[in-house]
Amino acid sequence: MVHPREFDAVNRFIGKALQFMGFRTSEGLGTLTDPRWWESTGSFGSKTTASVRVSEDTALNYSACWAATKLVCGTCSSLPLPLYRGLVDEDRTKDREHSVSRVLNGLFNPEMTSAAGRSLLWQWQVNRGNGFAEIVREGNDPFGDLVALWPIHPSNMKLQRDENGDLVYEVRISGQEVVYLQPWQVFHVPSIITHDGIVGHGVIEHARESIGAGIAMEKYGANWFGQNGGVPRIIIEHKSKWSDDQRKAFREEWAAMQGGPDGHKVAVLGGEAVAKPISISAEDSQFLETRQHNIEEIARWYGVPPHLLQHLLRATYNNVENLGLDFVKYSLLPWLKLWEQAIWHKLLRPGERDEYFAEHNVDALLRGDAASRAALYHNGINDGWMCPNEARKLENMPPRPGGDRFYVQGAIVVLDDDGVPQLPQPATPAAGAASPAPSRPAEESETIRANAASTFRRILNRDLKRLLTKETNAVTHAAKKDAGFVARIDEFYATHQLTVAEAIAEPVQALGQFGVNIDASEFAATWTRQGKSAVLEVCGTATPSELAGAVQRLVESKSWTERPEAVVGGV
Repeated sequence: MVHPREFDAVNRFIGKALQFMGFRTSEGLGTLTDPRWWESTGSFGSKTTASVRVSEDTALNYSACWAATKLVCGTCSSLPLPLYRGLVDEDRTKDREHSVSRVLNGLFNPEMTSAAGRSLLWQWQVNRGNGFAEIVREGNDPFGDLVALWPIHPSNMKLQRDENGDLVYEVRISGQEVVYLQPWQVFHVPSIITHDGIVGHGVIEHARESIGAGIAMEKYGANWFGQNGGVPRIIIEHKSKWSDDQRKAFREEWAAMQGGPDGHKVAVLGGEAVAKPISISAEDSQFLETRQHNIEEIARWYGVPPHLLQHLLRATYNNVENLGLDFVKYSLLPWLKLWEQAIWHKLLRPGERDEYFAEHNVDALLRGDAASRAALYHNGINDGWMCPNEARKLENMPPRPGGDRFYVQGAIVVLDDDGVPQLPQPATPAAGAASPAPSRPAEESETIRANAASTFRRILNRDLKRLLTKETNAVTHAAKKDAGFVARIDEFYATHQLTVAEAIAEPVQALGQFGVNIDASEFAATWTRQGKSAVLEVCGTATPSELAGAVQRLVESKSWTERPEAVVGGV
């Protein structure tokens, strides 16, 4: 292996020679990290104390490393990664048509799907410390739509600072051919562990000794059972002296009988020969215990529970579920947050960062068993912080009419000083007289009715906001299509009117009990007619190329976003 100083000297000599010949080199740029390429171990790896060379590639030959890498990278890359618009929970919606969302959840580039591309970057990020991909935008414009992400192997990437102190990504294409990419052209996700917040440290780099010990143990076991079938090495003592030919013949016969995994034939020693073992057994050397310890070491390096590496020695029915939840909360979430912030920083345009964000959906990993989920939904619905349709959505079930309502248990009574429940006592009517209605002061009664009506108005306003969000998504997505905008708008509003009528039926009926009479069907017709008219008016004044922008301005306008308040305020 070339010594680092010799490596640097050769590189400087080659760089000066190429510069003299007219080639572009990195001369004049200050290296941010190690002056060598990051994959300094080469394809053979660095030699460990166990006399095993370990590199980022050879480490995957160890089953525990393979399983841990597959677990972390496979789990993270398979999680849904929607792009949300709107920073407030109740107003945020998924934008599946955004260019960033299409790349992260569709095609990473023309040659690989998003799952394959994300998995590749995850593997580099975890094992090598950094995941890189070239950002390709439409028209090579820093503010253009995202077109593709092309992964760049970390061994071909080097971070430097130019004469102004700004970051520059130096990419080695082939041989000594080098190109430079600006930060906005590189999607860079570092490891959790860094020394400067920019360049990450990979697991393999620091876990070489543990991995080397595990590989050495595997080789030792293979050699033990392969060479002599697990039979201890022995010496043969003989009182008489053997000639060289006798000694050679005996060795050949012994190797034929006892060598290899099938060598368990009965040995017959002639004369006064005695066989004595000279090596300890596998049990005495604690071979199995050492292998188990190595698996726990790898699990510790990657931050994964041992039972997920098929190491079930200490796993029980009671702790497996909690270990899985801890894996998501304390191991995966920090990695996922790095990706989410890198997407916000690198892939979203500056003007979009105040309203867009990406977030992995880990709900499926945190769901628990059926009994735990049922208890959660039951308590949530009864305590009023979850509606039935929200619970159905978490179980991948379609919503049902009326399922957006919230409920709360009402069987709570007041206890007196002695702990006795104070139940309301109905008035006892006189004999033969009708039971009088409970009397309250007129002012108190009107206040209660006004407060109740105000509550149902707020409920109606909230339902209309949800309907407006659905309407906004439909018209903006329709405007991004190439043709047929009017037909899609007609089709949407034809069904949306019925949706509005069903959604507001309950609050409208409740308001009727307090003197606010509203016809749900007429209300829905008026609501959809106003929205449709505003959209078609924009369509009539914009060219096809301007339509998407014009509709976007409409849905962001005050007249559009404040429609629920304006309508509810008039009833």
